[in-house]
Amino acid sequence: MSAGKILKTFKEFLTPYEQGEILDYKNIYYIGIGATKVKNYTKDVDNYGFDDDKGDYKLMVADHIAYRYEIVDALGKGSFG
Repeated sequence: MSAGKILKTFKEFLTPYEQGEILDYKNIYYIGIGATKVKNYTKDVDNYGFDDDKGDYKLMVADHIAYRYEIVDALGKGSFG
């Protein structure tokens, strides 16, 4: 599905950050409806709040990666888990 169609149909399920970011993707396969998402992103913190203080991505089960893949579960612990 195109980003435009997703925004028209599912905008309420996307954070303000995602509503802008999604336009960079040609095809959308998954948007993580019902996932806990980083809602209060800010430029002043690591990667807009998507990373922790160590620079590791904050994993949110049921969220998406690049609007293509669903995060199902954590695999290991830390950077080299």
